Amino acid sequence: MEIFLSASAFDWRGKPVRCVFKATADSSDLRAADDQFGGGSHAPLYKIEPTTQVVEVTAKPDSDAFWGRTIKFLVSSGGTITVDPQSKNFVSMAWSFSLKQTLTQATFKMSQFREVTDTAVKLLGDVPEERSVYNEAKKKFDPPKKTHELEAHNWHYGMSPPNGWPPTDWDLDGIPHVDFLDVVNPLKSGKLNFTPAPASLGTVLDVNSVVLERAGTFQVAGVSKPMVPRYFAVTWPQAIAPDANKHPTPFLLFIRQYNRWNYIKSGMFLGSYPESFDYVDAGMFESLHYAGPTPEKPKPAIQARSPLWWPSAKGVPYQAARAGVDVVCVFPCNKFGQDDQDPEYGVLNDPEETERTLLELQAFMFWKAAVDSPPNSLGKTVVAAFSAGNFFLNNWLSDATKRNGHFLSSVVRAIYSIEPISTYPDPKTKKTVQFLDGLIDSALKWADKDADKRIRLYLRYSWPSLKRLVAPLPSPPFFSDPPPSGNNNRTLCVIPIETWTKTVGRAPSRPLLFNDVHHLMAATMLTHAFAQGDFKP
Repeated sequence: MEIFLSASAFDWRGKPVRCVFKATADSSDLRAADDQFGGGSHAPLYKIEPTTQVVEVTAKPDSDAFWGRTIKFLVSSGGTITVDPQSKNFVSMAWSFSLKQTLTQATFKMSQFREVTDTAVKLLGDVPEERSVYNEAKKKFDPPKKTHELEAHNWHYGMSPPNGWPPTDWDLDGIPHVDFLDVVNPLKSGKLNFTPAPASLGTVLDVNSVVLERAGTFQVAGVSKPMVPRYFAVTWPQAIAPDANKHPTPFLLFIRQYNRWNYIKSGMFLGSYPESFDYVDAGMFESLHYAGPTPEKPKPAIQARSPLWWPSAKGVPYQAARAGVDVVCVFPCNKFGQDDQDPEYGVLNDPEETERTLLELQAFMFWKAAVDSPPNSLGKTVVAAFSAGNFFLNNWLSDATKRNGHFLSSVVRAIYSIEPISTYPDPKTKKTVQFLDGLIDSALKWADKDADKRIRLYLRYSWPSLKRLVAPLPSPPFFSDPPPSGNNNRTLCVIPIETWTKTVGRAPSRPLLFNDVHHLMAATMLTHAFAQGDFKP
């Protein structure tokens, strides 16, 4: 009996992916026979000797938009070819038999994503020993000096040797000592009202937490550049784990602060992108986790509340879990961009490409879970922007073409704007730009075309144009109440520094720093935003 194996490659939509195939049989090169079953270069046909035990086939795409894939096949003594269990989720198999021959058809599933979680964990351990910090007086970087990164991370995350930094995995451990914002009664006696985390959060957050890498390049002003973002942290709740009966996935896309405007003088994000400690740690890990002392070594009173212990850690998936929302959170790792020709969020500056990115990501995760047919659309999607990330959001919303495109008009249901700047001086014109006014104007142009679009805005300061969202404008601190009509499509929250200072028990003469409060808004207020019902049917 003759044994044949054919190979072809397709993307998640079923479109052929042109590849160069190479194969080995028991580690020896295997050449394709004449293709009597069709397909040209997409379906080489290999004749397998009956004594063969293992066949490996590598598909290398012609396009750099897809990662290559190697599949190991096992050959039985009876001529049956099966796929190795480690490879089975990324290939579909079909068989046909006759008295004279057997044919196994292997369809490779080609993706723009691959998993690099182990690489990310390893990079967390590559803690910088020196940094060169920018000297404002000398207008140049000082010589490198010893850093205290390791000590700082052990302090921030409540760890100590021998089980200190770095983490040994990318999992999200439950932290029952954390106090979350009470979304029903967020203010009490002029202070923010925090309540303990429920036991339901357990000791491990029930999500699949991974880091994915995207292949390919993107175009900037007609020039091809390496893909940005390349790394994406993803947290996928087990309650909505991919299966054949699942509907399209609900997504939260979290856009963190820009790097060049925040870290240009700190010596951070200057390593190779994205495979460096800073990109994995501050660029992704911080957004996923909370810091704070461990339950075994608690700190007094308010310090034991994780967000108030170290607000740079945002705990976004924990805030979703506390609000009772099952949503896939996606954290693109932005690059240290120098100018408009080197954009920090790269390909995502195009909303339509953002939709394609999320579709590819969704498909990869469904394939990873052994589901052959991923959904062909996205579920309810929310975009959350923090700090300078609101410039990214405004670039979408202020452009009529982008605003009216499919992703923003038909997929994105809500925007969460956290701590956008009010004004800034334009370095070219030397004039003051009223940024918040423009952001609100653009957001309303987007939302007013669809009665179901939602805007959630969280600030530490009040501003006259806020009354366009909520009128009359209450005196801070406040969380706007839903209108009597029940149409809870606008949320406005203003919590000034004075309220935060009172909340943590400090005297007015010792107010919290702006930067602490700025980050605390993102580390706590998403709990409130998630609870507003944007992911309900």
